[in-house]
Amino acid sequence: MWTQNSVFEGEITEGKLQKCLSQVGKIIDKNEDSIYIYIVENPKNIVKNKLGKEKALDELIL
Repeated sequence: MWTQNSVFEGEITEGKLQKCLSQVGKIIDKNEDSIYIYIVENPKNIVKNKLGKEKALDELIL
């Protein structure tokens, strides 16, 4: 299932992640935009967090 327009991957400290999310939260339109953060500590432990609007499946299908 296609869900992204832009993807960024890398390692970041918890402090820098919180600063980044704070800044992003000020500029996105939370009624339209979506930011998903996947925290992968190991392949069996993946956490998905969301900032902004949850996308419905029918919005993702072209």
